[in-house]
Amino acid sequence: IPVSKTIQALKKIVQAKIVVCPGGQSECPDGSTCCKLSSGQWGCCPLPQAVCCSDGEHCCPNGYTCDVAEGTCTKGDKTEIPVSKTI
Repeated sequence: IPVSKTIQALKKIVQAKIVVCPGGQSECPDGSTCCKLSSGQWGCCPLPQAVCCSDGEHCCPNGYTCDVAEGTCTKGDKTEIPVSKTI
């Protein structure tokens, strides 16, 4: 296999394992979500397709709503789980 084809294949593998945040300046690992931090920079929530909380520090799984005051993620009327920290 020519070296150029190997390099192209490796670039595709590497690109498939990151999530590029809006603006293209920050990246997160595959399976995570870019969330805007309170500092204005981008951080990584360790959940796929997560909901970023308004405090710029936490996130919830997809389909949940952030309750920043309570520190929980809610789904419907009953299900509550702790928020995750955005890093």
